[in-house]
Amino acid sequence: MPNVLLFNSDSSKPPFLAGEVSIGMIWNGEAWMAREENPAIQYVYPKEGTSFWVDSFVIPQGARNPKGAHAFINFMMNPEVAKTCVEEYGYPTPIKPAIALLDSKISSSRTIFPDSEIIKQGEFQNDVGQAIEIYQKYWEKLRTGK
Repeated sequence: MPNVLLFNSDSSKPPFLAGEVSIGMIWNGEAWMAREENPAIQYVYPKEGTSFWVDSFVIPQGARNPKGAHAFINFMMNPEVAKTCVEEYGYPTPIKPAIALLDSKISSSRTIFPDSEIIKQGEFQNDVGQAIEIYQKYWEKLRTGK
């Protein structure tokens, strides 16, 4: 704990860009954007494996405007829009026609699009259900040192 500078759950790129940290956890999209500002920043997948996740668009049951929600999702799935999102935010897209539109610097980036070997070593982040309370308890202990 004496060497921990901060625990951050929002944007983790500012300490890297400010040179306040030399190693730490950062999401791949944040790392891509940080590296665009400072090419010395490197993103490394741990050799032991990494965790993967999926951000999803969903329409809750009882949504007030499901037609608008479907229109938004359809808009976001447009290859040109999906391409722009990858370029702006550094996170991958599953929209194959969008990937084909990307500059090769982006489409070949292992930071954004990890190769099959990295994916094979990783594990998908699943919902832990009620165990979340245990995770939260120990996260607070870690953060507060108590």
